[in-house]
Amino acid sequence: MSSGISVKSAMNELVSLKKEIDVRKKSLNKMTTRVKELNEVINKFLDQEKQSGIKDVNNGIAIIKEKQIKNVRKKKVDIMNDSLNVLHNYMDSDKARKIYNEMQNASKDKTEKNVLKIIKL
Repeated sequence: MSSGISVKSAMNELVSLKKEIDVRKKSLNKMTTRVKELNEVINKFLDQEKQSGIKDVNNGIAIIKEKQIKNVRKKKVDIMNDSLNVLHNYMDSDKARKIYNEMQNASKDKTEKNVLKIIKL
């Protein structure tokens, strides 16, 4: 019976931790959105003034605008079409599609695990 008490306390802690995680995710999303907005404001200012940076002597910070190459994630459909186009250069369509499907299945590794689902009563 003593294990029942520890399981009940574990359940209570699990629920409270999940609630806290949700609250923190929401506040983090708000902060991330605000950072993006402020970056846009500063970038627009630097573009208008034709400056490469700005500094604040009082706070001891400087912000410099740099060009950065960013890899943007493609949609699955675009990845598939691009991959098939490359394969089409070397073989016919049916064979290319078959090889692409085999490559996709080879890169996936399925495992089974138990997941706890919390249901409000």
